[in-house]
This record gives sequence, C-alpha cells and structure tokens, in this order.
Amino acid sequence: MAERKPVVLVGGQLQELPAGDTIPVGAVLPAGSSTGQVLKWDGTAWVAGTDETGGGGISHAPSDGKMYGSMNGSWQEIAAGGATAGRMMIPIMAGSMMPSASGGSGVLTNIATAANQPDVQTLNFHQSTQQHAQFAIPLPKRWNRGAITARFRWSHAATTTNFGCVWGIQAVAVGDNEAINQAYGTAVEVTDTGGTTNRLFVSGETAAFTVAGTPADGDTTFFRIYRKAADAADTLAIVSRLHGVDLFVTTNAENDA
Repeated sequence: MAERKPVVLVGGQLQELPAGDTIPVGAVLPAGSSTGQVLKWDGTAWVAGTDETGGGGISHAPSDGKMYGSMNGSWQEIAAGGATAGRMMIPIMAGSMMPSASGGSGVLTNIATAANQPDVQTLNFHQSTQQHAQFAIPLPKRWNRGAITARFRWSHAATTTNFGCVWGIQAVAVGDNEAINQAYGTAVEVTDTGGTTNRLFVSGETAAFTVAGTPADGDTTFFRIYRKAADAADTLAIVSRLHGVDLFVTTNAENDA
C-alpha cells in the first residue's frame, strides 16, 4: 500500500505534508492567537491562521436523507428540482395545425427548396385578409398555468419591397365535460421583417398572454394563430408562409408526476 502522508492547509489549499516535516505532537497555537484561529502550515512552519469556516467550524450535515451544502458557516438544504423547473419551450410546427373552419389560412403546403435539400411544410396567410389557423394540445402538468409567450417561424416567396409581417396568437383552455365553444383569451401580436426569398425568419417573442378558461391540470388548450393583414406594420405584399410557432411556458415542477 502506498505511503499516506498527512494533509495540511497551505494558502487555502489542501496539500500533503512536505517530506521530512512532521506535525508536532501536542501542537498548540502560539501565544497571542485569536479566538477561532487554528493551526496551519504556511510552507515553512506551523502558525496560527483564520478558521475559514468561521466560529470554529460547523457541525456535520444533518443525516435526514436530504442534500445539503455549506454556506456562510451553516448547512443549507438543496431543494430538489431547482435545476430543471423554470422556462420551457414547446415547438408546434405547421404540420400539426389546421386552417380555421371559418376565415382559415391556406391548407398545408409542401415546398421544395432544391434537389436533395430540405422541403418545408407551411400554412400560407393572405396579405389582404386576416386569416387564422388552429391547434390544440394538453399542456404539461408541470406548467404553472401562468402567462405564455410565443414566437413565429416563417418565410416568404420573392418580392421586391416591404417585408413587414404581423403575427398574432390567443388561447383558451377546456376541461373534462366542459363546452368547447368558448371565447379565446386576449390576443397578442408581434411584428417581424423578412427580406430574402426562401430564407427562414424567426420573430421576437410576443408579450405575455393569458389562456382563457381558467386552465387546470389535464385541460386541452386551443390556440389560434393569425396574420393581421390590416395592420399598418404588415407591409408584405404577398402571402406569408408559417412554418411553426414556439410556445414558452413556465414550469414549477421537475416532471409531471
């Protein structure tokens, strides 16, 4: 078995005791030492030094099965799930949406970009008439049922000037044995600017919006997407092609248990 040498604190780091040195038996702090100081090796001799834990140290961590960390001279419990609960993105691509039955967008379209390169599936929204598309999903149980934000993935075909596009979204939650025909919540909108043909554009996030219907665990949440063609900021003179929408929710649990 390899020789084991004593370990000492030198310059704030643990090091093996230098060869030939020993810790004196019955070593005590020299006269004039302050309360709370301990015996430390400074690389040459044993001297009095500050106890870095403060107050003479802290006791062993509690043995109650929980996880603890040392902070400011005491043991603090490390809460489970703190690293995974928080902001979560839920992407919904156009293939998972449908044009609204009334005032709907164009149907799902498959567009070839180039031979042996990605095709894209989009819903097309007219430049003169406000059109809508919808999708519905049960949001995760760990969603805190608070406000949501969204951003849009889109593109457009060739055009020469004016590339502004205004996207909007609103939602309502419906629970077990509840009527489906309920009003959507207040919509929010975001303006994005295109410019280059067949390039993917990703908008900024919308302001936070509230899901109507008092959401509860297990509810189905219905979302409605639209292009606000009549808005002054919507200047794109051709159809806009929606590739998908990213939803951002806040979770307050590590999983859906």
